[in-house]
Amino acid sequence: MQIETYTPPASGPLDWVSRVDNLLLEQRLILKQILAAVNGSAPGPGNGQSGQNMLEYLYGIDVSSLVELRQRMEEGSFFPYQTQTVDMTAAQTDVEYRIEGRSLAAWTDGTLAGVGVRLNSPQADVIYLDRFNPVKSFPFWRIYLTWPAQTGKTLQLFTGRSEIVVPDVTDAPVQALLEKLIPIGKARVFNTALPAANTDILTADVKSTNSPSYWRISACVSVAGVLSLHRTVGAGDVLEKLNGGTALTADCLYTFSAPVHSGDAINLQYSVTGGTISSLTVDEIGGAE
Repeated sequence: MQIETYTPPASGPLDWVSRVDNLLLEQRLILKQILAAVNGSAPGPGNGQSGQNMLEYLYGIDVSSLVELRQRMEEGSFFPYQTQTVDMTAAQTDVEYRIEGRSLAAWTDGTLAGVGVRLNSPQADVIYLDRFNPVKSFPFWRIYLTWPAQTGKTLQLFTGRSEIVVPDVTDAPVQALLEKLIPIGKARVFNTALPAANTDILTADVKSTNSPSYWRISACVSVAGVLSLHRTVGAGDVLEKLNGGTALTADCLYTFSAPVHSGDAINLQYSVTGGTISSLTVDEIGGAE
């Protein structure tokens, strides 16, 4: 590419005017060089593909995509996501789709086994969607899709312009957070005869998964009586009466919360017998109560 040179005029009485003129001419030259870089061909042999412009060569910028993007934005046809439905009746290999985005997720009413995608180039490594789904944090402007024959089945692709943020539940910190946010069922008794009065109802004590946490205890019993929390810590144990020590009304559902720490072993007792436990549940709440 030939770059035009400029020789400023000699200084004279109108030197200040000449300097302004010089600046304007230099700006014009810079703009001309930028346009030449955008529209011109690549550097000499060995420095780029034939017909590749300077921005593509130096910075990897697809100028045609930028022009298309601007046009689509002006037309109001640029959306933050798009979907694509593919008929998988006949097997295909590396079918090109002009899809732009930073994230890709797939769903099918068939199977994703053997369904693969290459990003941006048919020479790129194939990404099998039954192993890596969604694909995120990777910009692409075209995909090459492969699928085995699945008669009557379709594949649906969801592509987002920005990243799909999906927590990795196999990651230990995320797993620990989920355990704190999602209630954990600890015990359940349904339509069962009461044991002897003031004896443990659960066949084995239950312990906390998280510490500290709250246990939500719900109970409905067919006869009136006092429900107590039987807490054991080490060699010691205590009874903690629920409902202020007041007997539960027969056939009414009550719900209580009790704080639990690591090392606590919990059971429940009822002050009378001869009735039925309609329902009794114990859930651990690791998040805010």
